Amino acid sequence: MEPNFFPGEFYLVKRKFNPYLLERFDIVIVHCDKHNSIHLKRIIGIYSEKISYKKGILYINGKKILEKNVIHNKNINISIILAENEYFVMSDNRENYNFNCDSLNTGPVKVDHVLGKVII
Repeated sequence: MEPNFFPGEFYLVKRKFNPYLLERFDIVIVHCDKHNSIHLKRIIGIYSEKISYKKGILYINGKKILEKNVIHNKNINISIILAENEYFVMSDNRENYNFNCDSLNTGPVKVDHVLGKVII
């Protein structure tokens, strides 16, 4: 999640929350089935939205979204429509997305895989 969050830092995480009330750009803890691991990610897309990431630019429902403090990867081209129980999550450092457990690499995250919301 660099350049905004760094290894070794501590965060307060709310574990009792309604996962259906999460909002875009919230920071969450998610379980990644691919590596059976837990990761810190940013919610980019919420259920029923169309998410596109083309040449380092994020589009939500066709609208260009300007992101600050994010390391972009201009080689990524993806477009997906989320189901009712899915979130699209990404790291703030998208340069090495092949090594991340985020939606660019592993697909949307099911609501029940969101383990907590970072509140501080």
